[in-house]
Amino acid sequence: LERVKGTNDVLPPLAAHERSVEQRLLDLFAAFGYRHIAVPTLEHTDLYLRKAGEDTLARLYSFSYQNRKLSLRPELTASVVRAYVEHLQTAPLPVRLSYTGPVFRYEAPQRSRFRQFTQIGLELLGAAGAAADAEAIAVALSGLDALGVRQYRLVIGHIGVLLALLRSLGL
Repeated sequence: LERVKGTNDVLPPLAAHERSVEQRLLDLFAAFGYRHIAVPTLEHTDLYLRKAGEDTLARLYSFSYQNRKLSLRPELTASVVRAYVEHLQTAPLPVRLSYTGPVFRYEAPQRSRFRQFTQIGLELLGAAGAAADAEAIAVALSGLDALGVRQYRLVIGHIGVLLALLRSLGL
């Protein structure tokens, strides 16, 4: 038997290196006050359809089981927000959560793009504005530093500026 096309076996020592990278980033997130959350790999398909619409359905690994439509998670944000709504709504704001885990997307395999991969990230819930944006940027840049990435380019844009311009032009 062979592995499923579009997936990878991560063998030693690369598996140890990947685990080290994950742990360094999770430790960094914790230093910024982000608490780790673990969410299920399997969710109701509707969770992802609400977020991204019907066109997402073609990229989901979905199936029906006992009259329920279920999917392997294609990303972690929707599951983290679902867990927040279900369990943490009464927590003082802002809520800082970090996560890591495998995600699954049914796409044509390409070089360096796989159907299963690990996603790591964070969510800052209940905060808005420049301070929240600055915090997210600071964590991201600190993450690059923690991983030894020295050469990068940061580009900051704001869709609000473009929308205001288009409105002023009557578009």
